[in-house]
Amino acid sequence: MTTENQAAGEVTKIDPTLASIQQERDDAAAHQARVKADIEERARVREKRALLGEVLNMKADIEKRFEAVKQQKKLLKGLKLDLSALNDDEDLTADDLRNLLKRGYEAFHVDNVGKPVEDLASALPNLIFSIVKNRNDLLNARLAS
Repeated sequence: MTTENQAAGEVTKIDPTLASIQQERDDAAAHQARVKADIEERARVREKRALLGEVLNMKADIEKRFEAVKQQKKLLKGLKLDLSALNDDEDLTADDLRNLLKRGYEAFHVDNVGKPVEDLASALPNLIFSIVKNRNDLLNARLAS
């Protein structure tokens, strides 16, 4: 290795020693370790930022779903009351049943809260049919008396 002192006009030759080479290697390894640690830290922060974004998105989705479930509960409660009132309604028409089925479908599909189990979707018309059948059986029993 050569160093030059321009002010004094002298050139000094310094031969590398084992210690100086080792020091250069140690410095390079330390620099490489700092760069690697910096890259890892940036990756960790980037991953954490992405995960926090996902958590915030999940929180917003949960709040939307919670509101939709509350709305669905309200609709289902009204539908349940109407279904229980069907037993006493003697003037029930096909339009009333169609409206009830429509409301039932809407109650099961509030803001796509979740897909209703297909059995539940197909059970609603059967439930209404059984209520109407029971109502007719009660009417037939009253008429027979």
